[in-house]
Amino acid sequence: DEGTYTCEAYNLAGSDTAQVIVIIHIVATILDQVSTVSVGLGSAAVLTVTLSASPPIDMVQWTSSSQTVPFTNSTKYTFDFSGTLTINDVTEADDTTYKLKACNTISGLIKCDQSQPISVLVILPPPAPTDLSIESEDLDAHSVQISWTNPSTNT
Repeated sequence: DEGTYTCEAYNLAGSDTAQVIVIIHIVATILDQVSTVSVGLGSAAVLTVTLSASPPIDMVQWTSSSQTVPFTNSTKYTFDFSGTLTINDVTEADDTTYKLKACNTISGLIKCDQSQPISVLVILPPPAPTDLSIESEDLDAHSVQISWTNPSTNT
């Protein structure tokens, strides 16, 4: 519906035209998002939110349950105005929830929308077996029998 519209009026005395330009502004809106991102320790977590806005998004702010993500891109965090946050070299401290606040400016007013929480689940490697022992009963050049105690049940 955005565009240039022309109105023409005429009668026996003559005619006249007028034009008007219609610009549709769309407040920053979150259209879709992931709810959970599972990632292995040391990997990169990519959080994605689909945004819509006209004029374009001019401010994004990511927050976690414990802090505001630094405004500038860094080796730890990279983000863009399209709604993607990448958390590099994930640690256990990154296992929390994140939210995106996206804003655009319409007629001098800042209009914002905020995402629902996005959970980052950091997957840790399993603990090493305890009480590891090698049984010497059927040892040969090509095999070995190993047994251990399950750390969660001690069996």
